[in-house]
Amino acid sequence: MLKICRVLLLCLFIAAKAGAQITVTDPKKYNDIKNGITYIIVKTMNFPGANKYLEALQKNWTLTKEVHYLPYDKAGIVLKPNDSFLRFEALTLSSGNVTNIFYYLSFWTMTEKDIRKNRSLDEARGDEIARVILSVNIREALSPRKFFENTDFHGSGILFNWSPGMLKNYMQQMTRLLNAGEKLKAKDDITNKTALAKLSIQTLYVPDFCLKKTNMFTGKVKEAAEDDNRFKDYHYAYKVITTDQLDEMILKGSEPVYYLLFIKDSATKLVCVINSQTGETIYSRNTNMAYNLKAGDLDDLYDEIKQSGR
Repeated sequence: MLKICRVLLLCLFIAAKAGAQITVTDPKKYNDIKNGITYIIVKTMNFPGANKYLEALQKNWTLTKEVHYLPYDKAGIVLKPNDSFLRFEALTLSSGNVTNIFYYLSFWTMTEKDIRKNRSLDEARGDEIARVILSVNIREALSPRKFFENTDFHGSGILFNWSPGMLKNYMQQMTRLLNAGEKLKAKDDITNKTALAKLSIQTLYVPDFCLKKTNMFTGKVKEAAEDDNRFKDYHYAYKVITTDQLDEMILKGSEPVYYLLFIKDSATKLVCVINSQTGETIYSRNTNMAYNLKAGDLDDLYDEIKQSGR
């Protein structure tokens, strides 16, 4: 069910709003799979960090009855109508000489026709329920074929906004949205003033991958410079941390903290603030045709926190 669709009218896609990181496409389908099993489609069961990813999901999992890995070589099996699946997918959009590739984690189930025809997993067309935007190293994902050849569920160093802890938060947010029956798009602005006001006295944690800079012409990724001044107009406390440190906070922390999440795809960037304990997005801003985190993004966040505390 690898969806690689070539569609014209790219400008219409970019102009349309696509809440943060998560798009819920068909909440009604969720009722059909609540009591089924969710399978995570993987290349191999022993990819690096496999136990950590599964444990992060299985602990307090409520989206469906159970969640397990399912390797590609089992894709020929026939599954039950209320089963659901998580896997990486790609969408390719072309207009003239311009091609944009969007990568995401898709949550989907069988179509009625899949079930009626008793199709196996590798034959299924699938109905998408929700998706999570993925931020990729462009040089390592110039084509979907290259991406899927080189990537297993741990991201293989190609994904930026990806770790066991971040995955847990994505699924927490997805579960909450689906239970609420909300159909929404991932690039809508979000402002939770009550939660944002807390950042006037609490530390904002910034995973270091958010500060990487990508050259929009060559795709080359650079680490942040030591004299990086993007926080010059953010006048509250912040701390740059590693992804491993973020995972510790999400998976083992007893108290919630708030962390910055920066996501970019082929056409837009998202600047978000996430509650580490619940996965809730308390702030999200979307900018079209933009690549890197800039001082202005953090200035906007600072202004919103300042206004929220009044």
